[in-house]
Amino acid sequence: MNQQLVPKLKREVTIDKFDSSMISDSYLLSYGSRQWQISEIVYNVIVLVNGRNSVEEICSQVNTTGGPRVDPESVHYILQELLWKKGVLEGSENTEAPKKSLNQSLWLRGTLMKGEIVEKFRFLGILYHSKIFVYLAGLALISQLYLLSYMLHPGTYQTVLNTNGKGFLYLLGVGILVTLFHELGHASAAMHYKIIPGSIGFGIYYVMPVFYSDVTKVWKLSRMQRVVVDIGGIYFHSLLLLLIYGCGWFFSNPYLMVCAIVLSIETVLNLNPFIKLDGYWILSDLTGIPNLQEQMKKFLASKVRGLLRRKEEAKFNLPIGKKEKIFFYIYVISSSLFMIFFFYWIFSMAYTVLSHLDKLKAIVMVDYKNLSIWSAAAQVARNIFNNFVYLISLFFVGRIAYGFGGKLIRSIAYAVQRRVRHEKTDRGISENS
Repeated sequence: MNQQLVPKLKREVTIDKFDSSMISDSYLLSYGSRQWQISEIVYNVIVLVNGRNSVEEICSQVNTTGGPRVDPESVHYILQELLWKKGVLEGSENTEAPKKSLNQSLWLRGTLMKGEIVEKFRFLGILYHSKIFVYLAGLALISQLYLLSYMLHPGTYQTVLNTNGKGFLYLLGVGILVTLFHELGHASAAMHYKIIPGSIGFGIYYVMPVFYSDVTKVWKLSRMQRVVVDIGGIYFHSLLLLLIYGCGWFFSNPYLMVCAIVLSIETVLNLNPFIKLDGYWILSDLTGIPNLQEQMKKFLASKVRGLLRRKEEAKFNLPIGKKEKIFFYIYVISSSLFMIFFFYWIFSMAYTVLSHLDKLKAIVMVDYKNLSIWSAAAQVARNIFNNFVYLISLFFVGRIAYGFGGKLIRSIAYAVQRRVRHEKTDRGISENS
C-alpha cells in the first residue's frame, strides 16, 4: 500500500457491534462473504478511514477519543495488514483467500441449492414466531425423546438389521429429505432475522456425506439470535421426523416408522459439542466465546511452549469473565478427554483394518480363467458389496492418516522454517553490531 495515499474503505464494507462475552468491546468487519472480528482500537481507526483523513489525521483523532492511544506505525500496520491485504480498501485486492485442500475435513464440496432458491423458502420463517416456536419446539423435544426410547428396546436393533433392500432405499431417501430440511431450518431461522442466506451445499466430512448451509452472516446477530439459528436445524429435523413417523403409523408403513427411529439418532450426534456440529455452535454462542476450538488450541499450544521453556511465546490471553473462564477450562479438559477416546478408537480401527489387508486380495481374486468378463466383474462387485463396511473403514483410516499426517508435516516444516529465519535474523544483527 502506498503510504502517501489517503485510505478509503470500499463501499460494500460494513462494521457492526459483535455480541460476545469478551470483557472489552469487539466489532465485526464484513466485506462480501468474509468477516473478521476486530478490537475496539482497530474499530476506532477503521471508522476514520473515509478517504479524507490521512494517516497522521487518523492517528490524531483516535488519540483524542480518550481510548487507547496509537502511533502512526500502528495505524500503518492496521491499514496494511488488516485492511489492504484483505482487500477492503479502495484499490486493493484480497491476497489472503483460503486455498481449498483435500487436507480439510470437509472436501469434495458442491452447491445443491443456490441462495436465490433458498430464499424462496422464506415463508418457513413463520415457524420461528415466538408463540409458534415455543409450542413446536416443546413438541419436537417430546417426539425426539419418544423416538429415541425405541432404541432402548432390543427388538429395534434386530428390526433394523433385518431390513431388506427396500428398507435401505427408504432410509436413504428419507435421510436425504430430512437432512435437506435440517439445513433449511438453519437458513429459515437466519431469514427470520432478516439475514440473506447463502447456498446449501454438500460434501464429504472425512468419509461421511453431509449437507451444510451457508449462514456465516449470522455473526451480525445477537448471541441468543445466533443460538436460535444454531438449533434451527435440529428443530426442523425433529418436526419432520415426527411427521414421517405419524405417516408411517397412519398408513401402516413400518419402513417409515423405522426410518424415523433410526434418523432420530442424528439429533444426538448433532449435539456433540466437541466436533463442529450444531452442538458446538450452540455452546459457543451461549457462552459468547467465538472460535471455541481455536481458542482451546491456542491455550494448549501455550502450555506446551511453556513446558518447553519458550516463555516468550507461551503467552495466552482470553479476555472473558470469570464464569466464562471456568467453563472454558472445563471445556478444554472435556474436549481433551474426548479427543483421547477418539484417537484410541481410530487406532483400534486402524489396527483391525490393517491386520485384515488380505481381504483386499480376496475381493479381486476370482476365477478369471473359467469366468467370462461379465461374470468376473459381477463376482468382484459382489465381493465389494459384501466387504463394503471394511472398505469404508479402510478409506476412513487412510483419510484420517492423510489429513493429520499432512498437518503434522506442514507444522514441522513451518517450525523449521521459522527457526531458520530467526537464526538468520540473529546472525544478521550480531554481524551488524
